[in-house]
Amino acid sequence: MTPDHAFIVASEAMLGLAAATAAVWMSVVRPRLLLYVTLALAPTQFLFVPIASFFLSPADGLVIGSLAGMFWRLARGKRSGWEALWQHRWLAMMIFAYIIGFVVLGVFSRTIVRPALAIIPSILTCELLRSRTHLARAAMAVAAAGIIDAAFGLLTLGHGGLSGRFGGLGGPNFSAIAITSAAVITCATVARTTQPARLAVPGTLTGLSLATLSQTGVASLLGAWFAVLHWVVSRENKRWLLIGAAALAALALSQSAIRDRLVERNQRGVQNDGMSRNSADVRLLVLRMIGRGVSESPLFGVGYAQFQPFSSNDPEIYASTGGTGYGTHNTYLEVLVEGGLFALVPFLLHFAQYGRGLRFAWHAMVKQHDVVVAAAFAALPVVAISAALTNVLLFYSFWAICGLALACVNVLVAENRREGVVPLRAVGATA
Repeated sequence: MTPDHAFIVASEAMLGLAAATAAVWMSVVRPRLLLYVTLALAPTQFLFVPIASFFLSPADGLVIGSLAGMFWRLARGKRSGWEALWQHRWLAMMIFAYIIGFVVLGVFSRTIVRPALAIIPSILTCELLRSRTHLARAAMAVAAAGIIDAAFGLLTLGHGGLSGRFGGLGGPNFSAIAITSAAVITCATVARTTQPARLAVPGTLTGLSLATLSQTGVASLLGAWFAVLHWVVSRENKRWLLIGAAALAALALSQSAIRDRLVERNQRGVQNDGMSRNSADVRLLVLRMIGRGVSESPLFGVGYAQFQPFSSNDPEIYASTGGTGYGTHNTYLEVLVEGGLFALVPFLLHFAQYGRGLRFAWHAMVKQHDVVVAAAFAALPVVAISAALTNVLLFYSFWAICGLALACVNVLVAENRREGVVPLRAVGATA
């Protein structure tokens, strides 16, 4: 190692240590502020820094620092922390099922720490978001994450990219999730505004999301509109949004380059074996191998992070990828095929908890046009639909959005409990 290289490494280590110290300090003194920062900087998960044989990111440092603060509060007997952990007991069982699978199947992947870390923001949101004000600020922090990702994409526009597709820190598909989440949250926030100019922010974010040419982004945007937004957006603002969408579509389709890219999006490309395939063809090959993996090991799956090498056992997949294999492109099926029923059942049971407070959220959005509740829930359909089309199990943004919705459920249940609407044991945790 040269002196210059040693100096650079030492400097990076000092900066990392200082940042980690600051994060730990904030997690003890201002934990909620650190949570907002963590939510806003979640896309920095894609900025990898090599540490020995590992790769860490700024988002990893924030989450680990936040975790230290949570342990401090747990040691002091903070009830809210223990309740948040209890609400995530099913996810702990999912991780445990993966670990048991390592023993049974004789495989191992150290990236098992990734889903365990990714879940932390969800736990923290349930612990620290205790009021509508907290929910509104956290929702805007999640929106800020999408804005940061989009800003990075704009700053690096024209430098690389995938076939002219717009993308930020996470590339086109994951940027579509982050930016679409920001678009629907900001739309919910200004849903009842009497100043149409304020609709420009969600409109711009929607345009940037569509510029990724991600089909996941389109599907999730529609899902969020029909599940949440159209219940709270005023009639006048719906007209303005329709006019804006029509103008944006007309402008985009008037450009031949954009029309060509839309046509090329689903065209088949030649792969390593000389065969032409598109995304749909690849997904059919993957589904075939998922079925095979589940039939061979329905209880434990093929092992965490083992599906991609397992998929290369298919001669066609092996030839088309040069032996690399494919991911599942579906989070729900990923959990099933890699962890078996022992992992999938607790994964689904975790989300079953949301149903206990959904009637309160439904009433707040449909009857009261509650924009705070809508902002907290708006991105949930985005990530739920995206999870069916891509792999998001390891990503902080996915679990942060899921946690925000669950924290909103906690707040709504607490409000209704104080009004005597629900019995004390109506949900799994108090707020």
